[in-house]
Amino acid sequence: MKLSVILSVRGELNTVDPCLFYLHQYLNGVDHEIIALGRDFRSGVEDCIHGYPGVRVLETPPDATPSRIWNTGLREARGDEILLMLDSVILTPNALRIMQETLRGSADIGVAAPNTNIRKYFGSAIVPYDSPESLREFTRQVEAYEDASCETLFTGATCLLTSRAALERSGLFDERFSGSGFEDIDLSMRMLMAGLRVMTAPTYVHCNPVRFTLDDANRAFFRRKWGFDPIYSTLTRTDVLNTADFKTGSPCVLDIGCSCGGTLAQIRNLNPASERYGIELNPSAASIAQNFARVEAMDAETLCRPDWLGKFDFILMSDVIEHLKEPLAALKNVAAMLKPGGLLLASIPNVIFIGNLRNMLQGKWEYTDEGILDRTHLRFFTKQSITDLLAKADLEIDSISPRRGNVTEEMADLMGHLLASGQTSVTEDELTTFQWLVRAKRAH
Repeated sequence: MKLSVILSVRGELNTVDPCLFYLHQYLNGVDHEIIALGRDFRSGVEDCIHGYPGVRVLETPPDATPSRIWNTGLREARGDEILLMLDSVILTPNALRIMQETLRGSADIGVAAPNTNIRKYFGSAIVPYDSPESLREFTRQVEAYEDASCETLFTGATCLLTSRAALERSGLFDERFSGSGFEDIDLSMRMLMAGLRVMTAPTYVHCNPVRFTLDDANRAFFRRKWGFDPIYSTLTRTDVLNTADFKTGSPCVLDIGCSCGGTLAQIRNLNPASERYGIELNPSAASIAQNFARVEAMDAETLCRPDWLGKFDFILMSDVIEHLKEPLAALKNVAAMLKPGGLLLASIPNVIFIGNLRNMLQGKWEYTDEGILDRTHLRFFTKQSITDLLAKADLEIDSISPRRGNVTEEMADLMGHLLASGQTSVTEDELTTFQWLVRAKRAH
């Protein structure tokens, strides 16, 4: 089986050279071709590429978008399997083999991608290695710990392995995206809608820092095309999942406001025996989430399912309660759907986070696209008002833990003055919390 490697070249010599060095080293013995694509090659880069045997160079037009660059390579590729890579990726010894094993694991797998230090939307993570040797050792630890592939909602084009057969079902990259950042998510969505699974392989590669242009125009185009936001609707709420044990037994789980199902996919990874349900107001997002659970497109506030009374071990409400017109009525309904001993797991923004409080003291209350003052929020909560609301809904808090916000020096000074004044009963803990993670159970 022939492998086509499509390399998008857009960096400096000090990233291109190690990328090609390790690529050739770990392709030894593999039937392959390498297609390097780029525009306006910088000094020394093209000579470096030609210094490695068997690399075919295709120079793309200066105005070529990432989608068009990838598609140029895909149309030239002759392999049955195709590895897409940025020139800033450093392969590790077993990465290609493990990705291939993942991709070939089932006929319905369309994409296999490694773990990496690049976090989509959030840049590069801090890495615990600083040399090729320590990178390889860290990768060995990842491969020993991550002993199985995991299903995911999307994967970025930093490094991904797919097949010609999968691309024939999903189509190539959508060249209507004018920049980078969302065209790879779009491809993952089309893979899912074609009945294919998107997988994270149990291996790791390093990627030197990459600047993604997550511009508003491409984000808006994605919203028009799919009917949901590519960032907000594709999150996996690991912070909420980490507040409970989903691995034991065969838990029955309902995710209210499940968006595209990223959290439900992770629950299935944690426990394939889990029974998963979802509710999502947006029918377009619900159609994606149906790949991971039994999902209904409906309003949580009009939910009426007598067959769900006392059914669930866990009910998730991740950033949902603040969007409700009548949160008390909805939470009473949630309490009735929990099994005895079942848990509500919720995340709720904290309106008295010091950053928001500072703006209020400056006379500002400005709605935004996301965050505490998200323009779609109808209700606002403090730690005390959350406790009171849940008690009225016959729910007893088992634990409430903070997700800290970014506190600047100016915010810290204001907080110090407020706490020293003796005129407030809130604590530093409450003022530095951006969001509360809540576990609650039926009181009776």
